[in-house]
Amino acid sequence: MARGNYWEVIYDAEGVDPTEIAEIESIRGTNGLHHKILRGTKSNIKRRASERPLTFSNCTIKVAIDNSQITNCTFTRCLFNETTFTNVKFSNCHFKECHFRISLFDQCYFIDNCSFIHNSASAELFRLRGTALAASNFIGNLVTNVQNLPATASKDYQLFRFSETRQKIAYMLFESVRSEPNTRYIDEAFKEYICADLRFRIDEFRYVNRDPAKPRSPRSFWWFSLPLRVERQIVLAVAWLSDWGRNYIRPLAFFCATILIFSIIYYKLSDRNFENAFIKACNITLVAGYTAYYGAQQSGLLKMIETINLSVGLLWYSLLIPLISRRIQR
Repeated sequence: MARGNYWEVIYDAEGVDPTEIAEIESIRGTNGLHHKILRGTKSNIKRRASERPLTFSNCTIKVAIDNSQITNCTFTRCLFNETTFTNVKFSNCHFKECHFRISLFDQCYFIDNCSFIHNSASAELFRLRGTALAASNFIGNLVTNVQNLPATASKDYQLFRFSETRQKIAYMLFESVRSEPNTRYIDEAFKEYICADLRFRIDEFRYVNRDPAKPRSPRSFWWFSLPLRVERQIVLAVAWLSDWGRNYIRPLAFFCATILIFSIIYYKLSDRNFENAFIKACNITLVAGYTAYYGAQQSGLLKMIETINLSVGLLWYSLLIPLISRRIQR
């Protein structure tokens, strides 16, 4: 009998689920558990950084813990099922190759020294509510099992389904951190959600009507997904310029570089007066009095360059104004 479902990272075709039960109180004074079912309800756990580390491997975790501090715990190939953590602070806790099935983290906080390595989670059963968690750490390390798939499962279709799972969990995490005072958590979660959403919208074209029996050919997928792939590259490039809304320096550097480049171009193509070329580049980039430079006597090349300059200026405005508004609203 296999342990876990084939799409879960804990899946083992030759493994068995643990049957021996260990109550949560029984782990006091031990180094952890191996291949057991940890269950029980506990409040006000106060594990300090000075206490011995606990290691849980190949366990099924079925606990309800609230108003606690959990420190120095490592979970390896564990199944979190029928598990609830409420108002729990995690510090120096590590989750490696675990699966989160029916699990709820409500008003929890994960310190940055916690890590998530190659875990999987159910988009339908796993829940985060008001929980502060580094999105790049969690979402970036989500995986699905493609190494030991049964003969009836396709690797490509499993990766397609995983793309949707990651998108759903990324959105859940973004909603979970929106009330977090530390805006770094919000910015990081927003970035992970947008990237996961763009990726999934592209992957949707890999199959006709999401039917695993109807995969598109590589050429068909390429043509159907082309607009979204172009959109994805534009969004990522624009997001990079503002560091996903967190940085003023890059937009300002982009503005200065735009002024310099177009000043040189206008200097080369006009009367070679750099002061006039600089003022022209500033006016067009700032979308201030740019119509004064358009004239019938200008060459088609110069008109095209001025139009490009205007478009770049509008792009800069679209980056800076929302960035300032977002900071003010916070």
